[in-house]
Amino acid sequence: MNKTVSKLALSLILLTNVNPVLAASTSHNTQLSKEVIIVAFWNHINQAIDTIKKGSQTISDIQERQRQDAERKRRQDALEQARRETTERQLQEAQRRRAYFESLSPEEKQAYIEQQNAIKQQQAAANLLILGLFADFIIGSGSESYSRQETPGYIIQENRNSTPTYQPTPVKPIHPNYGSCHSYDC
Repeated sequence: MNKTVSKLALSLILLTNVNPVLAASTSHNTQLSKEVIIVAFWNHINQAIDTIKKGSQTISDIQERQRQDAERKRRQDALEQARRETTERQLQEAQRRRAYFESLSPEEKQAYIEQQNAIKQQQAAANLLILGLFADFIIGSGSESYSRQETPGYIIQENRNSTPTYQPTPVKPIHPNYGSCHSYDC
């Protein structure tokens, strides 16, 4: 309904703009001038429809951009809220530890400090182990030969002082008469 009203309004506006063309074409052939007027009229209508389509596309683009901006802002706000909550929890944990530490006797404080240092050393060792594994993975993924280190099914022993001897390994016979008869009548 809304598009029909818009097209009708545009048609009326275009008809009022065509009047100077009608006045100029009275001296020429009326049939030819009518065809020119109709073609010009439809060209104006098509241009007006294209303009309306471009306007509606621009509006939908603006609405999509606003929707994306609102979504981005919502995500940023949620992330900022999560950061604030994490910081607040960390501060509360630090205050709780400090209150606990201050309530300890001097000997217990020393034991607590040693315990915390041991935990820090364990965490540092775990971090180094993970870093080493990550470095091995990175180095190993760069070369195929490193990642495919297979142990062979045999061991090669080098003896550089003697000359190499190649002796076939003994094989268990298939049948007692196999290989002893070289004719068909065996």
